[in-house]
Amino acid sequence: GDIPSQVGVREVLDEMDDTVDQSTQKAKMKEYFIGRTFVNVARPRTEIKSYMRDCMIDDWDIFEQLVDYSYSRILFSESQYQPVLFSEAA
Repeated sequence: GDIPSQVGVREVLDEMDDTVDQSTQKAKMKEYFIGRTFVNVARPRTEIKSYMRDCMIDDWDIFEQLVDYSYSRILFSESQYQPVLFSEAA
């Protein structure tokens, strides 16, 4: 199978924050759409992003989601049974 290089990403809108102390920032949750059938569907507030820039991994969150997707939908295996080695050009 082909491992995709483009991923749809959008921030999940949470409910209105009515706390008094606004200084505590919550981590923004993101929703990822990986794979040809998911990326080709238009969705509001969704950006198509790549995890690489200049041949280096730039966004580790997207890359982690892509590796999870690859194990479950392409390799049909668990990472403990099928290790993967990534290398970069010297």
